Amino acid sequence: ILSKRDRGFTGNGWNLFLEVRNGNNKVGWNSNISNQIFGTTEINDGNWHSVTVTVSRSGQRDTVKIFTDGVFNTKNPINTSSLNNSAPLVIGKKIGDGNEGPNLLIANLQIYNTALTESEVADLAGIGTVDSSHPKYANLIGYWPGYDDVGTAKLTDLSGNGNDMMLTGPYNWVSFSELVSY
Repeated sequence: ILSKRDRGFTGNGWNLFLEVRNGNNKVGWNSNISNQIFGTTEINDGNWHSVTVTVSRSGQRDTVKIFTDGVFNTKNPINTSSLNNSAPLVIGKKIGDGNEGPNLLIANLQIYNTALTESEVADLAGIGTVDSSHPKYANLIGYWPGYDDVGTAKLTDLSGNGNDMMLTGPYNWVSFSELVSY
């Protein structure tokens, strides 16, 4: 689904992916700083879902946590390795890593330079747009909602940091008007 790594499951960095677990599609997070973790909610049910991953390096509570729809799912301790690398942020499939024809929809991608607390994730997970009134707006590294980019070959970064993403490979735009149920 999303990665910041040269190769899917090796080397410095991370990736967010789908995997069938116990008969249901679950979101997983893999990195060089922790064991894999998985969300606990089936996300292949025809509804929109919010997936949040936090990485906190705050001393004795160094953890990676995953949330689905604002609800904490699980956590793992992390090691002292660095996630830093020169790989680009990639949305979608990386060649050679699993399913050759995934079918998924992504909207409202947000990346912050701070780990949200469990209560912040619960409070902010269902927000459809981020603007200057958002309590973590100043912490955005990139914000790509995609709402106004339909039909173009880019995702415009609305964080103010100018990190627009050019789209390559096969992709399709889909218009929708559904609201997230939470």
